[in-house]
Amino acid sequence: MVPASILPLRCKEGSRRVITINESKIKIEGQWRYLWAAIDVDTWEVLAVWITRGRSGLEARMFIREVLRKCRGRPRVLVDGGPWYRWALDSLGLVWEHVTFGERNPVEQWFGVLKQRIKRFYKRWPHNATIVQAQWWIESFVALY
Repeated sequence: MVPASILPLRCKEGSRRVITINESKIKIEGQWRYLWAAIDVDTWEVLAVWITRGRSGLEARMFIREVLRKCRGRPRVLVDGGPWYRWALDSLGLVWEHVTFGERNPVEQWFGVLKQRIKRFYKRWPHNATIVQAQWWIESFVALY
């Protein structure tokens, strides 16, 4: 079962040649959390975002399954060297590639824009914000991005 907290973005389902996935640490409620993002390399459309407490193959698999709901067919997936991706992608039977630069640029740039924005929060949300409230803020940010 996919957690309700994975953002059901209003992007259209479509044929996607290549998607890129990445995660980054952000501080919420005084704890480090992981923000996952998936972006279509050709259109730079944000397909999904999700905040989790952990960063493992299980979280990666759950996130990627949700991303695939926005894709017709099986796109090639680009990821960084995170060891949590290998099992998740292999278990879903996806063609994937470890790429450090180049085609992964859309997701890296998106995280750059996001981090510039949350820098105003000193890379943490207000002291009383919950993980759910942070997810809502990210959803709003994506809608405006």
